[in-house]
Amino acid sequence: MNAGEVVCELDSSSLVDKLRVQEINVSNAESAATEAVNAVLITQSTNESTFATAQLNYDLAVLDLEKYLEGDYKQERDELSGQLELSREQLVRKQEIYEFTRRMARKGYKNQNEVEASRIAAKQAELDVEVAEGKLKVLEDFTRKRTEAELKAKAKDLEAEVARVKLQNDAEMAKVEKARETRQQTLDSEREILKKLREQIEACTLRAPQDGQVAYANNSSSRRSDGSGNIELGAQVRERQAIINLPDTSRMKVDCRVHESMKSALKEGLPARVRVVSFPEEIFNGTVSSVSSVAVPGNWPNTDLREYKVEITLTDDVEQLRRLAPGLTAMVELIVENRKNVLQMPIQALVTIGTDNFTYRMTANGPERISISIGANNSASVEILGGLEEGDEVVQNPRTAFAEEIERLEAEAEAANSREAGEFAPTVTQTSGPDGAAARGPRPGGTVPGGGVPAGAPGGGAPARANNDTGGGPPGGGRPSPEEMISRSDTDGDGKLSVSEIKGPMASNFGQVDSDGDGFVTATEIRADFATRDPSAPPTGQ
Repeated sequence: MNAGEVVCELDSSSLVDKLRVQEINVSNAESAATEAVNAVLITQSTNESTFATAQLNYDLAVLDLEKYLEGDYKQERDELSGQLELSREQLVRKQEIYEFTRRMARKGYKNQNEVEASRIAAKQAELDVEVAEGKLKVLEDFTRKRTEAELKAKAKDLEAEVARVKLQNDAEMAKVEKARETRQQTLDSEREILKKLREQIEACTLRAPQDGQVAYANNSSSRRSDGSGNIELGAQVRERQAIINLPDTSRMKVDCRVHESMKSALKEGLPARVRVVSFPEEIFNGTVSSVSSVAVPGNWPNTDLREYKVEITLTDDVEQLRRLAPGLTAMVELIVENRKNVLQMPIQALVTIGTDNFTYRMTANGPERISISIGANNSASVEILGGLEEGDEVVQNPRTAFAEEIERLEAEAEAANSREAGEFAPTVTQTSGPDGAAARGPRPGGTVPGGGVPAGAPGGGAPARANNDTGGGPPGGGRPSPEEMISRSDTDGDGKLSVSEIKGPMASNFGQVDSDGDGFVTATEIRADFATRDPSAPPTGQ
């Protein structure tokens, strides 16, 4: 299969039907959105016209008020004032004529009718003056005030009308703008749904991202009894389910799990040696590329185990990696530390009682018990720091060959340590056997009888918990080794104890045990504290 070629097609008929319906929804939404935009433009034009009309009416009302006060009122007042002035002059003239006529009538030049006519004319002139004064008074006291008040009120009402029109226009514009935004959002949502449907239809066609050999991603552990878990023609698949494997054989990795007891030694970048079942004589090299931060339960039925997922990337050349195939079984060896010229002996030859480590060395006079100092160890060997030399022969099954002596030493250690008060000091009950030694039950996790190989080592039985042979505490009692004391309470798996991990009496003297003051207690510091408490105890070798 070449890159870009179709490797699988999923049934997209239901998605195509949804796509057609969604295209109609998008068309309707586009029409509604266009209508909303036009409604905004129409409302904006109508609002501008309405506001302009209201503003014009207000401006005209202001002009009418100014026109009356500065024009009509002054003109009418001047006219009435002129009429009043003329009426007064006519009154003076008529009164003079009346007086002249009366004088002439007394002298016999005018008759009584002419006198009466002059009197009536003078009286009419008085009435004209009173009328002119009344009109001017009405204009000043009533007409002007009333007309001015009416015009001011009209202008004020039109000013308020302008404000109302503006508010109504703003409200109407906000309404149509909100409708436009809503329909635009609806259109965007419908378009997004349409886009996703097209993407899903496109995703129903799987194309090879690279060259490789196509294989169904069938996982035997996930298959159901009716075979419905298989990848085959017509099978139903779920979201994010693996369908096709197209491995890139130029880059290979190994997935494995490591027991939680080795968590402190795991870190990215550790070198690894990998043996593949298909190539038993060949070693592949790699490095740890990732370590899971959370432990996962072991596979059934060992679900009580806690393991960490480790991913190892193979670093050999491409031609060598192309010989491998995905799914092969591999055995992984993580190299935590690699040192040269290390003196070591089989771990089953080690005997640990309390904090003392010793073994039985073969001499010309027979086996001899000697104290030793030990360093790092693995499932098969332990590093010797002192007490043995290269070429020395040791007894591989001392607990079988020297059972009585070892039990006596353990009983003495228990008696010496009974004076110690601490969180991890157990109470031991002993009964004497026929030979005077402490009687003990079966030793869990002990050595294989006659074989000299500890349980869990290559060629041995099933893995067992650490015991005296591997640095643990005595199974029948006595003070445990510092390593076992730490492993019991080391909740974070860092190989040392913090004050929060220690409970009981030992927490009260945490500062005394923590000799370097770094806030943690190590096996070396616990061993040094034991030596300080009991100077008569033999020196430990580890």
